[in-house]
Amino acid sequence: MVQLEGENIEVEAETDSGWPTIITLESDGHPAGIAVDYLGMWHGRNVGMEEVDLLLIYENGEWRWRAIVAFSTEQDAIERGQYEADGYNGYKLVPWNTDDRFDQMEELLDEDITPIVYDQDYPTNAAHVMQKADSIHTLNRILGIGQLKTLTKRRKQLFTKIVPRSVRWENKENSLQELARDVVDNRRDTPQPADEPYQEGDDVQVNLGSADPNNPYDGETGKVINVLQEGFDGEAEHEVDAYSYKIEIAGEVPITWFRHRELVPT
Repeated sequence: MVQLEGENIEVEAETDSGWPTIITLESDGHPAGIAVDYLGMWHGRNVGMEEVDLLLIYENGEWRWRAIVAFSTEQDAIERGQYEADGYNGYKLVPWNTDDRFDQMEELLDEDITPIVYDQDYPTNAAHVMQKADSIHTLNRILGIGQLKTLTKRRKQLFTKIVPRSVRWENKENSLQELARDVVDNRRDTPQPADEPYQEGDDVQVNLGSADPNNPYDGETGKVINVLQEGFDGEAEHEVDAYSYKIEIAGEVPITWFRHRELVPT
């Protein structure tokens, strides 16, 4: 499913058993890399995924993401994706046993259609799904991979390793606080909101800081019980700023809706 040719290939991180999780290389004169999350049949059962590979490559003058997801079954691949999110054009099944399957996949990707490659002789085997986008948030919505916290961590590490700092600043991939910590190389003390929207059931802490130091909920921990997504018109600095949350604190639900930036994961 993935073949990258390049030089200076390095395994930047790996699991305890030696499986690579972050790989970097140089391809066509530009840095590139892969971040991998191995969920396996056991850990991935709740999300119907067994492995996710995220590629970050410099293509036609732009940094682009490409995701390959091994869903546990063809049915998981069909039901768990949101293939019309962000203006994409649905999905199409591509039998693995066709000689031109990779050509078919690339043609579908160019049409913003998500190919689902499956083995028609073994329907319970993993079905592989691939899609590409300029924004990782688009792939998160289409494939449902934003909830994978280990993958998100590795994806951030990959992004920081291969994309020049000047580009990261220009694209505002990180918040201003993150950029400041990037300069001083100190990420230890200041808790930060999650990069992806929280979901119902996530444990969070209210972190209002200097914005509202007298708020009685500042510093309290609780569980997300309701998620509100407002329209994102591009005026906010980050897309996650369009989200607000109700949380349960010590068995009670405050009337307050908390903004994404006011909560940090515990």
